[in-house]
Amino acid sequence: MKGTVPEQILVRKKDKGDWTNAMDKSLHQLCCKSLPDPLANQSGKMERYVNLNEVQKLVNRYLQGKLDLRCEVWFLITMDHWLKQFGEGGLRERKEQSGQKKIQ
Repeated sequence: MKGTVPEQILVRKKDKGDWTNAMDKSLHQLCCKSLPDPLANQSGKMERYVNLNEVQKLVNRYLQGKLDLRCEVWFLITMDHWLKQFGEGGLRERKEQSGQKKIQ
């Protein structure tokens, strides 16, 4: 990749994600809502893939600061959003609602 990718990209830290204080504070706020985002189940499909009771326990442990569970909590939030957008029937349902041709 040397010569193709800029040097500053090659030498940067390899970990991904934004775990700055601002990101951590925002994630904490999402988990402090009356219905924490990791449990919101906006897709209506989370219970197919995870035990929501266990998710609640994980969120509680994260909020208590017992473990660094930021990645796990963030994964659950993004998984729910992904399922809402692309989960079984998600794309088809959006196209049908917008009046576009139905996908076979």
